[in-house]
Amino acid sequence: MNTRNVADEAVIRGGVADGVREAFAAASGLEPSWFSFNSKGACPACRGGKAR
Repeated sequence: MNTRNVADEAVIRGGVADGVREAFAAASGLEPSWFSFNSKGACPACRGGKAR
C-alpha cells in the first residue's frame, strides 16, 4: 500500500526533501541517504512504501 499524496510528490519533485536530508545529514554526521524513505533509511518491512 502506497500512501503518497500530492503534497508528498511536490516536496519530492520540488527538491525540498533533498535540502532536508542534507540538513539532517550535516547535523547528525550520517549520509543523506539515511534520511530517505527508499534508501538506507527505508523501513526494512515495507522498503519505504509506508505500509503498516
